[in-house]
Amino acid sequence: MIGGLGSARKASATSEPPDSRAVRTRRSVSLKTVIALAFLLIVLLSGSGLVWLNSRAALDLLHRQVGHQFDILARGLSTHVAMQFGNADSVLDTLP
Repeated sequence: MIGGLGSARKASATSEPPDSRAVRTRRSVSLKTVIALAFLLIVLLSGSGLVWLNSRAALDLLHRQVGHQFDILARGLSTHVAMQFGNADSVLDTLP
């Protein structure tokens, strides 16, 4: 009979509903998951925003640099053409 009581206790222990601590643990895991996902979303949005702003600033600087280099090239070319025409003008002035 003693053996029969022990096996009855084991059977009743496994058929009991889960205690409230197990339910709380499941809820806290899902809450932790939601918090982690929210944090991940905030970090990803912040990082992508910084990358976008950085690319916009780099593009603006690139446009300024290209414009400045074009102005330098145009001035140099106009000076070179003016010098060539200046030499041709002096040759034309010497002809009768």
